[in-house]
Amino acid sequence: MDQNFVKSTLSLLGEEKGKAWLSKIPELIKIYEKKWNLISQGSFENLSINYVEKVRTADGKDAVLKIGVPSDNEFLREVETLKLFNGKGSIKLLEVDIDDFAMILERCIPGKPLSELNNEEEEIKIFADVCNKLWIAATPEMKQDKASDEIKYFDWYFENIENTANLIPIDLVQKAKEVFEDLIASQGKLCLLHSDLHHDNILSSERGWLSIDPKGVIGEREYESAVYIHNPHSRFKENDNLIDVDFFNRRIQLLAKYLDLDKRRIAQWAFVKQTISLIWTAMDHKTKDETWLKISRVLEKLI
Repeated sequence: MDQNFVKSTLSLLGEEKGKAWLSKIPELIKIYEKKWNLISQGSFENLSINYVEKVRTADGKDAVLKIGVPSDNEFLREVETLKLFNGKGSIKLLEVDIDDFAMILERCIPGKPLSELNNEEEEIKIFADVCNKLWIAATPEMKQDKASDEIKYFDWYFENIENTANLIPIDLVQKAKEVFEDLIASQGKLCLLHSDLHHDNILSSERGWLSIDPKGVIGEREYESAVYIHNPHSRFKENDNLIDVDFFNRRIQLLAKYLDLDKRRIAQWAFVKQTISLIWTAMDHKTKDETWLKISRVLEKLI
């Protein structure tokens, strides 16, 4: 099993729980190969939280077997969100077994991520097209988390200030929290959003460009572009010169143009979500990400 995946799992779940789950994966693969008549074709590279394997179905179709961490609410949210998206701008959910947190998904062929285009405006056009296919007007029946729920990450930061202040500057988090509260109080039309729609979660397929791995959040449409703005992470890490006001201002202008959204609110959400990403890194790994910190400071200038 990929050692980076093992290391990440142990970091997220802890040594005991992580090792226990990892040890069950080979058995679960055999169970679902038999139950769903699947032929294994090996795991994907660069796994992060869930175990994901290439498979072929009994009728010869390429698919994906995804096994999530037991009791992971994000996995359950993904299942419900995929059902609601119903293949529009998204991969299709083919089978699911909630008991073992396992599902079969449509596989994108050739599966080239949007990040490989290396064409800023073309990438944004594709992103906008996927968004417009995905978004569904929110209804009271939807059980997904709300954008407003993310106040908990700011609360966590200040509750653990003795440790977190060394990782993320207090003034940055305080400013992001204030902007967040203003945005929540003035949200526009609410939709079911993907909420993690960055370049590597949009893949080429025989049905066109499709999104994968939705988290499913109810919020205004400007929220959706926030994660896109500070990705792909590797592009900024390798090209420090991209982290400047002009680059991000141009990116925000193009997103506002192709999605017909409010430029200022896009910038504000980008700043907020970038800062929340820093908090996530502190929560999960007790570290800081210098590249994302630089991006947060640049985005702060655009709000």
